[in-house]
Amino acid sequence: MGITSRNETQEIVFNWRVKALDVILRYGFLFSFVILFHAGFYAYVDGNELVKLICAGFVFIMLLCLVSYKINTKLAKKILIFIVISGAILPIIGLEEFELSKYGIFFLFSLPLYSVLFFSNKTTIILILLNILPFFLLLKNDNSLIPIYFDFSIAESHTYLASFLFVIWNVCLPLAFMQLVNSLSKNTESLKKQSALLKK
Repeated sequence: MGITSRNETQEIVFNWRVKALDVILRYGFLFSFVILFHAGFYAYVDGNELVKLICAGFVFIMLLCLVSYKINTKLAKKILIFIVISGAILPIIGLEEFELSKYGIFFLFSLPLYSVLFFSNKTTIILILLNILPFFLLLKNDNSLIPIYFDFSIAESHTYLASFLFVIWNVCLPLAFMQLVNSLSKNTESLKKQSALLKK
């Protein structure tokens, strides 16, 4: 058994990132599709064209991400970040009640964790610093400072937003980091075995 090379280490990192992305897309998006289709149905019943367009748009972008991630992982990771940012900004600019807008801020707080999984340390630091702005809104407890506003609230807005928050923090990120920890554990075991062989 040879010593793990730099290329092999890079391959290990790439593999766990692909696995983490796969977990997020398969499980997180599965729940998201259900939520979006449910919201789209009620928007159709209520005749809310804007919400129907938003739901259809998110479904299309998610499908694009699902189709592209095995072909072009870099593109899929960027689409995923775009989905998270869009899903965070929409409640902030589209819901008059700030208690509901807060859900969008909580979505944004997950961005640095996605960046840790899929992007560089520099990008993660930038996102951490940018999150000071939504944190300031949270401290002010007021969304009147937001210059853009579109009203696309529906009857079950709270339920849908709470569900998305649950999916992000309780499904997507834990399962993705589980892949990271498992990969690190396997890599550590491999290094221990190689070290033991070298000592013989």
